[in-house]
Amino acid sequence: MSIKLVACDLDGTLLNDDKVISERNYKVIQTLEDNNIDFLICTGREKNSVIQLKERHHLNCEAIMMNGALYMDKNNIVCFSKKIADEAVKKIIEIFDKYDCDFIVQTLEGIRSRHTYEELIEHFAEHMVEIGWATTLQQAHEKMKDFNFFEGNQKYETIDELLSAGVLKIENHQNHNPDITDDINKELEEIDGISIVYYPSGNVEITDVNATKGQTLYEVMKLKGYSLEEVMPFGDEDNDYSMLSLFPNSVAMCNGNERVKKVSGKISEFSNHEDGVAIEIERLFK
Repeated sequence: MSIKLVACDLDGTLLNDDKVISERNYKVIQTLEDNNIDFLICTGREKNSVIQLKERHHLNCEAIMMNGALYMDKNNIVCFSKKIADEAVKKIIEIFDKYDCDFIVQTLEGIRSRHTYEELIEHFAEHMVEIGWATTLQQAHEKMKDFNFFEGNQKYETIDELLSAGVLKIENHQNHNPDITDDINKELEEIDGISIVYYPSGNVEITDVNATKGQTLYEVMKLKGYSLEEVMPFGDEDNDYSMLSLFPNSVAMCNGNERVKKVSGKISEFSNHEDGVAIEIERLFK
């Protein structure tokens, strides 16, 4: 197997359960660089969060962010982006307003929401406890402080403010009412030109129809002159489905969901907390 590009999801894949890159995973990234194999982050996270993570772990790599809506080079310069069409943004927000669903918007200029930073942190802390990411509000606040959740968030007043900032991704993190989840999803699916990632909790992530991890990774692959067989993506969740199903040498973590495991080229025997990424890459050099 001749691999020239490794693309790796962050949460649930490269990062362990403590949300850090282990020493073994870090070393294998250096091994890739030493062997002239490109390493690329491929995540749903927004730009500032990725830059902070790169700085914290001394990574010098490219990144696909916001589920494929933004591509950034090693120097953190945006190479291209894929905005959601203005009319689609208006319809999405109209639906969320109709069902009283809270949401955040990731734009070219940073995170926007209808809350101040302090209000958003409080809302999301409650959400983390509800879905089991934290056991107490205090623990949730500590985790968000450690990982700079929503840093740079600005409260917006009008949709025109959002549109002028360039909307890349809209996330609904607050819907836990199963009685309306199906209704929301049906109405979202009637909007042309968008891609929707659904999660069991009722959360959704929305980007432009061409802004998926798989599509953007394919475009980066073509820019570099590589083939499908020369790319090795790693992932675990529904927003990884598009790339794990497209590339034949893809790897799903054993902690990944069943949907992505079914379409992956391989299922690792190891989880994100067991250095699964490092173990699979180390096998390339044996």
